[in-house]
Amino acid sequence: MQSGSGGGSGSGGGSGSGGADGSGGTGVSSSSSSTGSAGCYSACQSCPGAVCTGLPPSGWMGPVALYMGPYLNLPCVLGAPGLSGVMGPTGADAICNACTCGNEPCDKLTVEVFQSQDCTGSGTKLMLNDTTGCAKVVPSELTWSVQMPQILSQGGTCTPAGGGVAMKPTANLGQYVALCNVVHEIWAHCLGAACVIPPQPPFDPRLCIYQPGSLACPAPYNTKVVEFGTLDDTRDCSACTCGAPAATCDASVTFHSDDMCVNLPSGMAASNNMCSPFPGGAVMVSSLSIGAPSPCTPSLSVPIGSVGIANPITVCCE
Repeated sequence: MQSGSGGGSGSGGGSGSGGADGSGGTGVSSSSSSTGSAGCYSACQSCPGAVCTGLPPSGWMGPVALYMGPYLNLPCVLGAPGLSGVMGPTGADAICNACTCGNEPCDKLTVEVFQSQDCTGSGTKLMLNDTTGCAKVVPSELTWSVQMPQILSQGGTCTPAGGGVAMKPTANLGQYVALCNVVHEIWAHCLGAACVIPPQPPFDPRLCIYQPGSLACPAPYNTKVVEFGTLDDTRDCSACTCGAPAATCDASVTFHSDDMCVNLPSGMAASNNMCSPFPGGAVMVSSLSIGAPSPCTPSLSVPIGSVGIANPITVCCE
């Protein structure tokens, strides 16, 4: 300070030296307005290779070093954050099993028997279950013709089955992303500046900041380099459904002229609402067959979902 006074008195070249000291102080002040105070610089000077830089904008974290590429075991020399994840994962659709549908049961079979050969006159209606065996058609006289209407299904819905994932191809994880801390020391008196170790290969040479979410980048970290996160594999197959059941069922009945159902059949009648004459007469019925209605049409179990990332983190670099 005395030298400064000497300078003030204008003696010799001392005043010039004093002026240089003042100029030096001004230079530090100018630099600190953008990157920090002299305290930060002195801290960085004690660490070989370190530089002083500004802290991230509010809400952002860093600065950090960014790595993108194949998976590598990259220990963070300066410790946390040590975040890692994947970027751009892909995966082929799941392969789905086929869907099937059950059948709805049929109503009982109505058989109308006549003592005429052309289904005329007074008939007797019988209700038959879907069974086989030998059963009496009418208590007494021979049956000479038979007529059976179409059988209705009981309606309702068919029960779906099948579907689901048969195979899920292995996902391609895309690029591996890692963030490592580069801040060597942050001083409270640095006025928002940080002493950092510049990233070295295989890291990106730029300093970067990060924040959870899918965000726009703030200045001076204007370049949005990557969004990465954890693998999110939602691939699956849709559930199976069934269309409406068929309205009618098919049925046939074999009639016999003996009471043991061992003689050659007198004839066979189908549930087509047509008249079936039996020239030899019939007293017994056997081999009743009520087919299931046409199956309900099953839907397709189709691939759904995709491979992506969850909990995204935005990384912005200088």
